[in-house]
Parts: sequence; C-alpha cells; structure tokens
Amino acid sequence: MRRFPGGPDRKNSALSGRQADFASTDFFPYLEYETPKSNVLPYATASLNLDFLQRFRPPLLPSDLIIDNLPSQTERNLVLGYVTEQRGDIDLAVDYFRRVEGPSASRAKSEIERIQAKTSGHASKGVGKSSG
Repeated sequence: MRRFPGGPDRKNSALSGRQADFASTDFFPYLEYETPKSNVLPYATASLNLDFLQRFRPPLLPSDLIIDNLPSQTERNLVLGYVTEQRGDIDLAVDYFRRVEGPSASRAKSEIERIQAKTSGHASKGVGKSSG
C-alpha cells in the first residue's frame, strides 16, 4: 500500500483512533458475515446436536481399564466423581459423590460442598447454575 505524508492514512487514523501506520483504510476492520436467506432450520437444533456429539464422547472409563486397587464400589464412586467433575459434568459428579459411603463419605461430602460453593459463586455472577 502506498503511503502519502498527511494523506488518507493520516486522516483515517485521526478519525478512527488507530495508529497512523495502520495498513487498513477501513474505519471498521472487522469481518462481516451475512447468513444467506433460507439457511436457518425451522426447529431448535441445540439438543439434537448435543445428543449427536455425545455419541462420540469416550466412555467414562474405558472398559479395558481395570482399576484393581479400589477396595469397594464406594471408592470407585469417589473416583468417578472426580473424573466426571473434570469432564465438566457437575450434576453427575455430585451424584457419584452422594453414593459414597463409609470412611470416604466425609471426603465426598466436602467435595459436594466445594462444587456447590463453586457453582453457586458462578451462578451469582451469571455463569453456570447451582447443582444442589
């Protein structure tokens, strides 16, 4: 692009608030996109798309992954609670933590409280929902 001292670039920078050596002469250098007419489906697709994509999600724990060092199903629920929380499925994580009994129950309870505090903090900021 050819530049002229005091020319169009300088005028555009004064009007747009951008630096004088900015290469674009457009006042609004943002990508514009217009959807072609009739390119919208007449029904809600969010849940359909989510269901479709869920089919590609790997199982919670691969079937060939055998965890030998868990003494009981309650300990497995504790591990699954951590796994599902990491995957972002907060409701299922809380459900797994609620299934924990015995010596690990207090640990699971503190995890539920931590998750609820975190999600209620986000909900008060307008992000997420409480799972309680």
